[in-house]
Amino acid sequence: MLRAKSIADIINKELDLKIVFDKRLRERNFGVYQNKHKSNFDHKKFFSDQFYIEFSSVEKNSEMKERLLSFINDIKKEKYKNILVVTHGGIISQAKSIYNKNLEYEQTNNCEIFSMDF
Repeated sequence: MLRAKSIADIINKELDLKIVFDKRLRERNFGVYQNKHKSNFDHKKFFSDQFYIEFSSVEKNSEMKERLLSFINDIKKEKYKNILVVTHGGIISQAKSIYNKNLEYEQTNNCEIFSMDF
């Protein structure tokens, strides 16, 4: 979450707003692959259901989606006018899937901006 915090700080130099950190927006827990370069494993297999059977310490997409839904539902309750979320690609991909009502995982590019209206 350090990269996301750094980016939020940079953006906030212009906005000067209160920054709220929420653990539900952290990147996926990669278990035994945490802090390892993707060249150390089959990246495509990593996102398949089979991978979770082999490596139970890796957070499942469904688990990441549940914590993101919890965050989104809390935002909806507050009825904010605008909110800026700075987070990692995996969370943004899940948010896109939720918002677009897509059952498939939607890939996200680095530094992507994604807007959601509620």
